[in-house]
Amino acid sequence: MYLQSSGNIGIGTTTPLAKLDVNGSATVGGSLTLYGGARSIQTTSNNSLTLGGTTTGNIVLNNPA
Repeated sequence: MYLQSSGNIGIGTTTPLAKLDVNGSATVGGSLTLYGGARSIQTTSNNSLTLGGTTTGNIVLNNPA
């Protein structure tokens, strides 16, 4: 883990570009909730983004408004 003087934390990187920047795979055991303004889950250019798979449960997208 790397902590920049700006307060950004990098896991797998020494140049974190956000408050938490994970370079590599991550596993969340439990709920993952995204709060705040604009939120995005994305991949870099020319790489696939996969949601779900043969070993996952349902993927639910809710708009609580």
